[in-house]
Amino acid sequence: MRTRRPWLIPLVTVAIGALLMLVGSLVHGDYARGVWSDLGTAVVLFGPLYGLQWMLERGMSEVRRHAQETRSSVEHLSHEIEAIRQQTAASLDDLRNVTLHSVQQLRASDEDAFRRFKEGPTFETSRG
Repeated sequence: MRTRRPWLIPLVTVAIGALLMLVGSLVHGDYARGVWSDLGTAVVLFGPLYGLQWMLERGMSEVRRHAQETRSSVEHLSHEIEAIRQQTAASLDDLRNVTLHSVQQLRASDEDAFRRFKEGPTFETSRG
């Protein structure tokens, strides 16, 4: 009942406080009238305070829920970021290996070309 009708308890409290003040106005005697009036005023003021407290609690529970959702999202994203970081590191290693292999092949072909050039006939050896 509290979650469906949060206004009911403050409203009933204000009504009871108003009734107490009404009783105080009907009672004879200054002291009794003052006591009933003060008691009614205190109860009337308690109603809105209770409603405000309920709204603050509800707001705090919403904030806690959002904080928990945020923590869960951050944790999930940190796992995803770590997986992406690992994939990036693996891709860089693969790229490094492919580049190294390509450079080694180019170097070998350059060495072969230089050796063929060195061993091949030159202008001086063909004249002579």
